[in-house]
Amino acid sequence: MKAYSYIRFSKQSQAQGDSLRRQTEAIRSYCTKNNLTLSTQTFEDLGISAWKGANADTGALGAFIKGCESGAIQTPCSLLVENLDRLSREHVRKAFGLLLQLLDLDVTIITLMDEKVYSPDCDQMDLMVALTYMSRGAEESQTKSDRVRKAKQAKREKTLAGEVKFTGNCPKWLKLNKDTQTFEEIPEFVETLKRIYDMRSKGYGIVKILKTLNEEGIRAFGLKIVKDENGEPVKDKTGKVKKVPSKWSQTTVVNYLKSRAVIGEYQLKERGVPVGDPITDYFPTVIDPELFYRVQDTFTKVTKGRTTTFRNALTGLLSCHVCGGPIKFDHVPPKKGRKHAPNQYLRCKSTYERKTTCFKGMINYSGVLSSVIAMTAYLNFNKINSEDYEALTAKLAELETNRIDTEAKLNNLSAVIQAGVTAPNFVKDANRLSSSLDEIKTDIDSTKAKLSSVEPSEAMKSIDSLDLESEQGRRDLNLFLKQYIKKIEVTKNDVYVTFLSQQIPDPIRAPLGANYNNPELLSDYIDKTDLALNIEDYFEFDPE
Repeated sequence: MKAYSYIRFSKQSQAQGDSLRRQTEAIRSYCTKNNLTLSTQTFEDLGISAWKGANADTGALGAFIKGCESGAIQTPCSLLVENLDRLSREHVRKAFGLLLQLLDLDVTIITLMDEKVYSPDCDQMDLMVALTYMSRGAEESQTKSDRVRKAKQAKREKTLAGEVKFTGNCPKWLKLNKDTQTFEEIPEFVETLKRIYDMRSKGYGIVKILKTLNEEGIRAFGLKIVKDENGEPVKDKTGKVKKVPSKWSQTTVVNYLKSRAVIGEYQLKERGVPVGDPITDYFPTVIDPELFYRVQDTFTKVTKGRTTTFRNALTGLLSCHVCGGPIKFDHVPPKKGRKHAPNQYLRCKSTYERKTTCFKGMINYSGVLSSVIAMTAYLNFNKINSEDYEALTAKLAELETNRIDTEAKLNNLSAVIQAGVTAPNFVKDANRLSSSLDEIKTDIDSTKAKLSSVEPSEAMKSIDSLDLESEQGRRDLNLFLKQYIKKIEVTKNDVYVTFLSQQIPDPIRAPLGANYNNPELLSDYIDKTDLALNIEDYFEFDPE
C-alpha cells in the first residue's frame, strides 16, 4: 500500500523555522521504520490555515481528496500527517466529517506524533480518540482567535484615541520612529512623490509618468528579492537575502496617486472591511489636499484604461441655441503625410441624429472659440468680482470636508452591511447619511455657482498667453471660462454667451469668428443686444 505525505503550517513565516524540516523528517523516519513505500508525489499546504478549511477547499489536501475520488490516486493508501490538527482546525463537526470522508475513500490516516493509525475499519474507540483530538484543536484555534481579536480591538481603540500607532507598517515614503508613536518622512521618496503628483496635475498620462521616472533613473520605493537562474533567492555573505530597488510599474504609480495616506489618512480594517471612520492626521501630510483632489479628478474620464485626450476647450458649456440640445464636437486628424491642421467642428447632436432640423451642416469650432475668448477677454473682472470671494471659498472648503467625511462614513457602513454584519440602526443610519450627503452636494453646487462668478484668476490675466496647442493649455482655458460662463449657445452665424454673474442676466451675442484684437466688431454686436444694463460697466471698451 502506497503512502502519501501531507505537510501543513499556517503562516509563510514558519517556512523560515523548523516546521517543514520536522514534519518531513518525521514522515521519512516512520516510512523507513514501518517499511512503507513513500510516494514521490507530496501534498503541501505551506502558509495555509486550516481554521476555516481553506486547505481542504482549495489547497493541496483538497487536491488529494479529489485525486482519490477520481481514481488518479489509487486506494487503499495511507496519508501521513504530523497530527490530526494538520488536517483541520475547524469546528469539530466539520473536522470530524473530513476525517470520515477520508476513511470512506479507503484512506488510512497515520498521525506521526503518537504513531496512531486510523484505518477505514477502525473501531468506535479510535473514532472517539480522534474526536477528542479534533475538538481540542478547534478549541485552541478559537481561543487564539478570540485573544488576537480582543488584542486588536484594544489596540484599535487606543489608535482611535491617538495613544498608539496601530501598526508599524506605513507608506513606503515614511518610516516609524523608534518611539513607535510618530512617523518620519524619507526626503528622497517624498520629493519623488511630489514630482509624480505634479506631473499628473499637468496632464501627464500614467505611461508618460512611468517612462519619465524610469528614464531619469529615479529610484522606486520598494525592494525586490534577487533570484538566481533557478528562481531561488540569492543570499549575501552574512546569509541575508539580497534585495535591490524594484522598477516602477503603472499599478504602483496609480496606487500612489490614489492613496489617501498622502494627505495623512489611515483606514482601520477588519478582514479587509473598513472599520469606523478614516483617522485623519495619522500620517504626516506630504501632498497638499487641494492638489490631491485635483489629481483625483483626472481619473474621472477614462476610455479603455486610458485617459481621454482633452481637445475641446469648451467642454461642458456648449448647447444649441435653437433646440437647447447638446453640441457634438468632432476632431478629424490630418491625413498621413499632410501637414495641415486637424479639422475641428461642431454640430447639433439632435440634427445629426435626425431628431430635429435646427440647422444643417457644421460650425467651425475655432470660430466659436475665438468669439467666446473675445467676449471673456473684455469682461471687467473688477466689476463682476464684487461679492465676498473669501467667504464663499471658506464655505466651499467646509462643505467639501463634510462631503468627504460623510461619504467615508456611508461607504464604511455600506461595506459592513454587505459583509453580513447587522444591527438595528445600521440601515437607518445609512439612509440618514445618504440624505445628508445629498443636501451637502446641493449646497456645494450652489456655492460653486456663486463662487464661479467672483473667483479671481491671477494666473489667467492674459488669455493670450495660453498655449491652446497643448492639452494643458486647453484644460486651463476650460477651467477659466467655467469661472465666468454658465453656457454657450451656437447657431450657424452667432454665438450666445450666458455669464454666471447675476449682474449680466441676459445672453451676450457675438458674431462667429469675432476676434478680441478687433473690439469694434464685437462692440457692434453687443450694442445691438437688448440688455437692461450699462454695457460700459461690464466690458472694458466703449461701444460706439
